[in-house]
Amino acid sequence: MSWIPSPGDADAIHDNVAGEIAALTEKETPVDADLILIEDSQDGNAKKKVRVGNLPGGASGGSNIHWGTGTIPDSESSVEVSPAVVGTIKSAVVTPAEVEPLAVSALDPTSFTVERSGSSGDLDFYWLAYIDPTPTDVWTDAVFLWDPNHGGRSRNLVGGPTNSDSNLTEGSEVTQDDRPGREYSGAVGSRFPVSSFSIRPPADTTLMAVISSDSGTGCGLWLGEGTDADQYAELRDDRVSWRSNGAGNSGSSSWPVVPYTLPSGLAIVVARFTSTGATTGDLEAWVNGVAATPATYSTNNALSVNRITVGRLDDSSPINSSGIRVFAAAVWPKALDAGEIATVLDDPFAYLSA
Repeated sequence: MSWIPSPGDADAIHDNVAGEIAALTEKETPVDADLILIEDSQDGNAKKKVRVGNLPGGASGGSNIHWGTGTIPDSESSVEVSPAVVGTIKSAVVTPAEVEPLAVSALDPTSFTVERSGSSGDLDFYWLAYIDPTPTDVWTDAVFLWDPNHGGRSRNLVGGPTNSDSNLTEGSEVTQDDRPGREYSGAVGSRFPVSSFSIRPPADTTLMAVISSDSGTGCGLWLGEGTDADQYAELRDDRVSWRSNGAGNSGSSSWPVVPYTLPSGLAIVVARFTSTGATTGDLEAWVNGVAATPATYSTNNALSVNRITVGRLDDSSPINSSGIRVFAAAVWPKALDAGEIATVLDDPFAYLSA
């Protein structure tokens, strides 16, 4: 009966003993033929081996496969892993088998969560992730990219030049911090007709504008129904808001407002609306990367866009600006993820030189 394993084998890996994996010799450069242990979720969690070369992207000479260690503390059921690598996480695995990564969040492809499945005590683990180093061109998804076009009419790089009329003219050309832009005061704005689209749930939307209030105040970027007095989104010198048709008071759930204070000089303002249900959503804003206090949206009222205007609130009851300056502006029909927002903040003028 010598073939029967003895209980309490000191050389075994246990599911209730911390530090055993961390104590093993580390291989710093995995190759395609190396093996890792998994539990197959499609086969009753049966234990199986996986060749590193069969992971998405393979070993890729070690360039796209990244690894590290982590610990889920005794008091926690999960821990977030954020590899210090530029790129997008496409897949991730962990060992030992009693922990597994949750799906990589679509809103933040720079991290993933490792969750324990019932064991107690500090739990050490190794993680292995395939990270695509190819950057995404965030600008290709925009429906509106504004070019101040120093020396002529401003343009929507997606749709064409402004639609100026006798009641609305272009802003004055200005330069600040070596950046060309336009200043808006009075019945002045850069107006662009666009094909109608919705910005209420379940639609997601992101706005960006580089603005300055050094010379005055007003609305830097507006989008809505030009014939309706209360159906628009606006990005101003002091707030961003999402106003549905028939909305109540400013700051209500059908007209959420996110206030902020602009610093002197050029300020990069990003506003993101993310649907959380059929009639609900979250409105967030960042100024030079610093988050403002978000607001919630809750209404089934109409909120559509057929006009985008730089430089003033441009509905049927327009409100003129008083010296606001705008240097860049963009609109996306989606909620940018954290990596995409970081790309925009890093260089909000990148689309102008593409």
